[in-house]
Amino acid sequence: MSQGKTTGELVTGIVGTIDIGSLIANVIQLSIDITQAQTITTEIESYINKSLRSNQKDLIALASMGYSAIVSKSSDKITSNLVFLMDELYSQIGLSATGSKMASTMRGQEAKIHSALEQTDLYTDVLFTLPSNIVRLKAERYYMKNLAPNFPSEIDAYKMSVNKYWSDADFIELLQEMQGLTLTDAQNVAKIRKNTVGKPSLHDAWSMVQKGLKKQQYFLDLAQIGQGWTKEDADALNVLYDYDFSPSEIMRMSDFVPLDDDWIRTKLAHIGMNKDDIGVMVSAIQKRIVRDELSKEYGLLLDNYAWGLMTSADLEKFLTASNFTNSEIAYRLVTADLMKGKVRLKLLRDAEIYLYRKDVNNENLLLTALQDLGIEISIANAIVRNEAAKKGLEWEIPP
Repeated sequence: MSQGKTTGELVTGIVGTIDIGSLIANVIQLSIDITQAQTITTEIESYINKSLRSNQKDLIALASMGYSAIVSKSSDKITSNLVFLMDELYSQIGLSATGSKMASTMRGQEAKIHSALEQTDLYTDVLFTLPSNIVRLKAERYYMKNLAPNFPSEIDAYKMSVNKYWSDADFIELLQEMQGLTLTDAQNVAKIRKNTVGKPSLHDAWSMVQKGLKKQQYFLDLAQIGQGWTKEDADALNVLYDYDFSPSEIMRMSDFVPLDDDWIRTKLAHIGMNKDDIGVMVSAIQKRIVRDELSKEYGLLLDNYAWGLMTSADLEKFLTASNFTNSEIAYRLVTADLMKGKVRLKLLRDAEIYLYRKDVNNENLLLTALQDLGIEISIANAIVRNEAAKKGLEWEIPP
């Protein structure tokens, strides 16, 4: 060798550098660590398979319990859970101290899984977190009352100024301090609140104006300043609230006074009728007045016809000239003939009765005469019996 070193010297130098003993020790420790980690992994898997469903059922059962039972159950569970976690922590520290890093990590993971499935955090919250939150809340309310760090809401502050608990300046200062407004903006907001808070609805304000309780400007201020309406919209709303007559009311008024067609059309448009319907309604109202008068006239003519003062042709001519439909004319002529027949029958019936009353005819002759007029026998019998009774006679149709 050019270096002057033997082969034995070279081997000794390399071995001394590698430290074979330490290497072997690490390999042995790694093997032990892997074995321990695998054992713990198996334990965890077994625990999950056995406990997952049962723990879920236990939690559902706990949720169905009463308040006191939940607290009592939590107290029982938290003790065993914390003891288990302490044992796991101790075991994890021991494994870490002996160099079993994998096994130590798995112990830590086992503690996390156990804590999750056994609901350790839940029981801790029930026993400690929730009561502590209530204590904090009570303490917060104590200091809120004693230190009073807050201001009333803007609306309440305005109401306080209206009721003179605060001055107007106090309310404006609140707006500036709490909302960062300029003095002008704060004054304008105060004006808006003046027309918003403690004010009636726009419709009620309108009603107040109509009854003379408020001026027109009162309604406009509430709409424009309080609600942000434009002047044009506020004026339109003011007109919108005006009362509109219903069709039946318009018809009723037409019975007493003549109504202008344009006025009728405007009112019907206000309640939402379309152009075609308005035309029909106007025609109906106009014709209704005329039809009422025609009906009165027709009644007189009908009476004349029934008494033979005019012919059927005269009556039909009147109905045609009055623009009655063909169907109406036909029905009215039938009615007229029936009325005429009724008058004739009544006169003839009364004549027979008068002859009986004057003893020209007896009961049997009266009965026969009434039947000859076409009166049904039961009615004829009733007439004769009634007339006989007036004479003090008990009379019935002879057998």
